[in-house]
Amino acid sequence: MQLKQPKTILEYASNRGKLLEHITRFLQEDDRFVAAWLTGSFGRSDADSISDLDVTVVIENAFAKNLCFRPHQVGATTTKERYTLLSQFGQPHIIHENHHNAPTDGSFTFVLYKETALAVDWVLRPNVDVTRPALSVLLFDKVIISIEPPITVENLSQRIELVTEQVAFFWMMVTVTIKYLIRRDEVYFHRFLDMLHGILWDIRRLVVGEPDRWLKGSLVKMAMTRETQIVSVRQICQEMLDVMQDVEKMGGSVPNAPMSTIEILIHLAENDVNEAVS
Repeated sequence: MQLKQPKTILEYASNRGKLLEHITRFLQEDDRFVAAWLTGSFGRSDADSISDLDVTVVIENAFAKNLCFRPHQVGATTTKERYTLLSQFGQPHIIHENHHNAPTDGSFTFVLYKETALAVDWVLRPNVDVTRPALSVLLFDKVIISIEPPITVENLSQRIELVTEQVAFFWMMVTVTIKYLIRRDEVYFHRFLDMLHGILWDIRRLVVGEPDRWLKGSLVKMAMTRETQIVSVRQICQEMLDVMQDVEKMGGSVPNAPMSTIEILIHLAENDVNEAVS
């Protein structure tokens, strides 16, 4: 299969579709492979034009030992056997392996293909105790593979314990966020501000009893001035104060009037305009 270097996002997405067709056809016609599916953004049905392919391949056990062999846990190379397989779909330009992301006795290999800049996360696994995630798209199967049950919501006692801890964690991370605001480190300020929004999102879903799910992208907008940065901190804190009322109603514990102390740090940020921070 020969794909041309993409000039537009549409061409990039078209190449990705052709690559996926080639992967599916090649694996399905090879007796070493018994099933394959997509996870990641395609499995969640929120893929866009530049989403990577996350491909899980189930290997016949007689061939799994060689194809899933791990000479290292994390590394910038792969084995000869895996390289030969992955090269069937283009010339690997960048390879990175992190088998911490792999299933038991399996392997995880990231490949960026040279001509197309298409990225594929390859998970290879033996055909032992295999189940397919509920959030996945089946490419093919030659054997019956059970689908995992969907993610369930925690019971009330678990939710109360989790939400109580997350509220405390939120206020701890507010202090860290303000410190980076005072240090005028805008990158880390926004990094931690985004974390605060993620914690708040998790608390809200625990309060109403929704299952956990992947959040794609940032939850925060850039605050370009110091004034708007301070406003954004106060705003996220006020949102948490509002949610804490619901946390208490469900039986969770929350700190008493946390803003009385948090405002001390915010005032430091407001008053350091002419001070050097080391």
